Amino acid sequence: TLFVFGEAECSGPQTLPVCSLAHRSVVEAAYHHVDVRLLPSANHGYQGQELALSKTIRDWLTALG
Repeated sequence: TLFVFGEAECSGPQTLPVCSLAHRSVVEAAYHHVDVRLLPSANHGYQGQELALSKTIRDWLTALG
């Protein structure tokens, strides 16, 4: 399972408490079947980071084999 969060939604002035909590919870759970990615400079809508989001998902899928 892949979880992708925007860095800005998890910390800083644009923090969304629910997203921040979800990110921390998933990371702390350390499930072996879960991969968590944090996109630098991305907000909740990934504005301006759409290509980075696409690449993150594509790379994750490719790694599955």
